[in-house]
Amino acid sequence: MIYGITTTFPNSEKYGLANQMNSSVVSVSSNIAEGSGKIQSKDKARFIHIAYGSLMELLNQLIIASDFGWLAPEQYLLIRSQICFNGCLIFTMGCYENGRGRKNSFKCSFIINQHTAG
Repeated sequence: MIYGITTTFPNSEKYGLANQMNSSVVSVSSNIAEGSGKIQSKDKARFIHIAYGSLMELLNQLIIASDFGWLAPEQYLLIRSQICFNGCLIFTMGCYENGRGRKNSFKCSFIINQHTAG
């Protein structure tokens, strides 16, 4: 979805914000994949936290693109809700790998349930 949207950005952003957004998307999934190949929970958690950071970077870039008027409001809202939903999933995964899952995942569970119910 991000790759498709960034193709509509101005040509001057091909190597700027569009490239950054595409890189952030790849970084999220790549870090989750790399972390899943680790044996130790501590190592898995580190890559999951990096993935979460990349997702928050994408959220920031999305807000910037929206502020510049490069996204339709419905595109912005759809992508933002997907980022929030996936952020909760990634955050919860990281909490479980760190052994803090039950305490820190309640808020995310609520958000995920609200997202999937609607």
